[in-house]
Amino acid sequence: MSQGVPMAMGPLSNPNAVGLILVHGHLGTELHTSEPDVYISEDGGYSWNKALDGPHHYAITNYGALIVAVPQKSSTNVIKYSVDAGQCWNEYVFTSEPIAVTGLLPEPNIKSLNVSIWGYDMETRIWNAFSINFKAVLESTCNSDDFETWKPHEKNSKKGCLLGYLETFRRIKRGARCSVDINYDHQVYQTQDQCDCTQDDYECAFGFKREDGQGQCKLDPQFKNKVIDICVKHEEEKEVSTGYRLIPGDKCNGGFRPKTNLLDLHENCDGTRLATENSKHGGLKVFIILLFVVMAAIGIGYVYVKRYSIDLPCFKTRNIMYRYSELSQKDELDNALDKALNLDEESHVYHDESDDDMLS
Repeated sequence: MSQGVPMAMGPLSNPNAVGLILVHGHLGTELHTSEPDVYISEDGGYSWNKALDGPHHYAITNYGALIVAVPQKSSTNVIKYSVDAGQCWNEYVFTSEPIAVTGLLPEPNIKSLNVSIWGYDMETRIWNAFSINFKAVLESTCNSDDFETWKPHEKNSKKGCLLGYLETFRRIKRGARCSVDINYDHQVYQTQDQCDCTQDDYECAFGFKREDGQGQCKLDPQFKNKVIDICVKHEEEKEVSTGYRLIPGDKCNGGFRPKTNLLDLHENCDGTRLATENSKHGGLKVFIILLFVVMAAIGIGYVYVKRYSIDLPCFKTRNIMYRYSELSQKDELDNALDKALNLDEESHVYHDESDDDMLS
């Protein structure tokens, strides 16, 4: 459930139940907006069968001997189970009052026959948890006759080989209707054999491609530089590729093995060619060196200024301020200047007479 919207469960597989996969999906060639159904595969995804209608919570337990599912709807009190890899399903009512199921999980691990269900009551919002033991359904213990040998990828074109290996597992048969010992280790019965190489173990090298993705790797007509030149220690080697490259991780041995001709021509590399290759990186080196010198000069200058407390020129605009003492000094200077110029002192004498007295 995501932000209150029911979401179908994602694909489910179990390392102890090899080849068994449960998914939600639709049958068709296009996307659908309707609710998905549950599909099951017993061969690792090569073929699928419809198992249940509508979305469900599901789980695989007891090495694939038991599959359980709960309908993913508003509320339910029924759990479904299958002992034959989803071919037939049975129902069991685990509570009288339906609940909104939010989880389904085998406990204490994926090998157990105990399955826990939890959810809440739609009216009271009270949470509930239930534990169901399926030992009564799978009473007998599985023996060697209840297991089968299974090869993954047996239906592919390489008869089960994948990345150079042919693996073989032992797993429980469909419909064995028995419980597997919790201490059973299927890895003990796993074998690996190396396969012969085929063209499928190789991918096309640079400049080559397979038509329609199959067949031989052929030279791509759009590939212009058809020969790769390698210059090592002033000697030129020309590698002529046959167009194949072994897929990384592939461990095949023998069989198809394309050859690669490596012709050592022992030709001195052209000096002009070497100079051109070196000049590609020369400009970048010069730029890095100049940048380092400039930054070093700035750093040295900053340290020098800080150490000797040198006042740098300030370009900040200052507001003009006046003091009274400065103004008084300015008046004295003005008087001294007037005397030096022999100005008429009378013109600067203050008279208390009014304008009327002066006119009379």
